[in-house]
Amino acid sequence: MAIINTETESHIMELLCARLCHDLIGPISAVNNGVELVRDFGDEMKGEALDLIGDSALRASRLLQFYRVAFGSARAPDGSGIGVGEARQRALEALTSERITIHWPEDSVPQGAELPRSTVKLALNMVLLGAETLPGAGDIDVLFKLENPREIRVTAKKEGIALAHDIAQVLNGAANQDDLTPQNVQAFLTRSLADSAGKGLGIETSATDISFFVELNA
Repeated sequence: MAIINTETESHIMELLCARLCHDLIGPISAVNNGVELVRDFGDEMKGEALDLIGDSALRASRLLQFYRVAFGSARAPDGSGIGVGEARQRALEALTSERITIHWPEDSVPQGAELPRSTVKLALNMVLLGAETLPGAGDIDVLFKLENPREIRVTAKKEGIALAHDIAQVLNGAANQDDLTPQNVQAFLTRSLADSAGKGLGIETSATDISFFVELNA
């Protein structure tokens, strides 16, 4: 992978913004459609329109809250970093669907244990990477191991699962700046976070699951 310089950082930010806008345009457009239904049909479609507006606004809000932690520099109201419990809630709300079930135990990290903000961001990006790896539907298991060696492991499970070629290239370090797109830039971010918070991103694959894991720095 090319060294990250100022030009590369700017390019990555542009791609992440494009990715975020792409994910948000669906629910936000649905809110607008609901408003137009009320405007055009009045009380005749009011109930359906309000359901559409409510569901879509909630979806957009959950995505924004998730991306605020996964991509941004979100902090708790007291200025501290976002804890694993809140990160878990953001992931469950934003990424769980009829297609995807996330198994992230509430007690995955002992109560009172604190992890650096960079580690929490890494965990969320690994879960997002797992969700995007699933073809159609599947399950995601999230595991924190805080004894030495400390590790985060996210496993996506689905019969016939496989990494897309461009994602695999990015994760393996075989892509350069020109190969990055809004579709694979999140994999680049995950790999960069894994290099910063731990000893790089490891990948184990089989016909039924793909595991992403990072041994964390001491």
